[in-house]
Amino acid sequence: DLINRINKSVNKMQHLIWDLLSLSRANYKRDVKLISINTLIQEVIHEWEPEITKKNASISLTYPTLQAEEILVEGDRGQLRQLINQLLSNALK
Repeated sequence: DLINRINKSVNKMQHLIWDLLSLSRANYKRDVKLISINTLIQEVIHEWEPEITKKNASISLTYPTLQAEEILVEGDRGQLRQLINQLLSNALK
């Protein structure tokens, strides 16, 4: 029980730190570039594979154009990566 409470506190602190980092980044010039969102999503999913396996979960991408063509978006790669990580983290809770 103590370990669970510690884990929850650590997770809350981690989210608070991420929020503070995001806020501080908002004050700096963003590194906006054209990014392949397909590649970025696949990279992040690959990094999460051990956790996905541990949770006995699966992730499938079902965008009609995801396999057929590259989807390009303008954005800050680091912030997009953080967003995708957060979505996966929430999905695996």
